[in-house]
Amino acid sequence: MKFSISKSRDAVAEIIGSTYISKSGLYPVTLDFVSIATSRNGSQSLNFNITHDGNTQTIYGQTIVNNDGKPNDIGIRFLNKLGIVLGMDEGDELDIEEEEHAVGKDNKVQTFAVIQQFSGKDIILHLQEEYSEYKGEIRKAMNIRNVFRTDKATAEEIVNGTDIGKRYAETEAKYATTVSYKDGLTPERVEAWKASRSQSGDKSAAKPTTSKAPTGGLFGKK
Repeated sequence: MKFSISKSRDAVAEIIGSTYISKSGLYPVTLDFVSIATSRNGSQSLNFNITHDGNTQTIYGQTIVNNDGKPNDIGIRFLNKLGIVLGMDEGDELDIEEEEHAVGKDNKVQTFAVIQQFSGKDIILHLQEEYSEYKGEIRKAMNIRNVFRTDKATAEEIVNGTDIGKRYAETEAKYATTVSYKDGLTPERVEAWKASRSQSGDKSAAKPTTSKAPTGGLFGKK
């Protein structure tokens, strides 16, 4: 049997009776906190620090404010659905406060702009693997495709009060394990890239995105 050591992130991740999310699927998680990160160019996005089956990790979410300071319609729709799934009602406003949290493998304390209504809540996330290519480099992301209440209800089902769990069942049957390939990538190319990365040892690791309280833009302080 031929065996070679790998220093890739997946290969060395600690798994002690628990699972680090790296595959498409439907996952019950606890939202440790959801923060709004502001980039250097002024855009704002949601970041999810979650716990699943004993493991903590960061999932980078939707853009809610574009570089030009205007709301991102897709991101805002998602944020609204998330609020409803987590119990917010008509007219409720987000309460955003700065908090310090120790994150990452080095447990470095950093400052985040945290949405108070979402912390500590249980939820089900539909996550999808997505592979893209930029300047010859293949990249992997875990994208949030939908959110469900713990009883498997979507925001639309909650508002309408009907068909609770219908969309979840459809997702589980048809879409839960699908993988997205962009920029002309194929499953074969991605598998070859994974094998190559495993052989050489992947030394890159995504760093948790931090943010000070948003300034300006849709969620800027007045």
